Amino acid sequence: MNIKDIQRQFNLDQVWIMTIQASFQRANVYKAHSNKEQRKRELRKQIEELARQYDQEISEEQHIENILSLKCQDDIGLNINFGVAQKLLNLYLKYLWTLGYLQYPPPHFPVDRLIQQALKYKPLFNWTELDSVETYKRFIEFAKVRMNKEPFDSIAELELAIYNVWINRNGE
Repeated sequence: MNIKDIQRQFNLDQVWIMTIQASFQRANVYKAHSNKEQRKRELRKQIEELARQYDQEISEEQHIENILSLKCQDDIGLNINFGVAQKLLNLYLKYLWTLGYLQYPPPHFPVDRLIQQALKYKPLFNWTELDSVETYKRFIEFAKVRMNKEPFDSIAELELAIYNVWINRNGE
């Protein structure tokens, strides 16, 4: 392995750690009998396989299908609803895109309370309990309307700008 490969692996490992931490916070996804580390390795493999599709532009329909494929992973000891699944995939893709590993912005972005509040979406919903694809789609359409009022080419760009403003304002 050369140093570029080692650096890339380090980056991907850090991306995975940050994705899991942000996606599983307060979401209670592990079943009582599960081996957490083994389950995370299996889930990472699945996410990485899905992420390969995003080397090209991907339709919103396929993206939602990819999110749904992560939902309810009972066979590996996880209980992942749609809200946690979208956060996992969208956040992982956001990291890959912002690090330059993906050429195109992801079709969507991680939907959580911060972005709902920043876009002044009502009513707010708890993303850790979200199991409605329709609620998610309504919010994505709401974000697209907002994007059309801003100088961005995608809702992923809009969310990134909003997130950066929030981080800089709140000193995190």
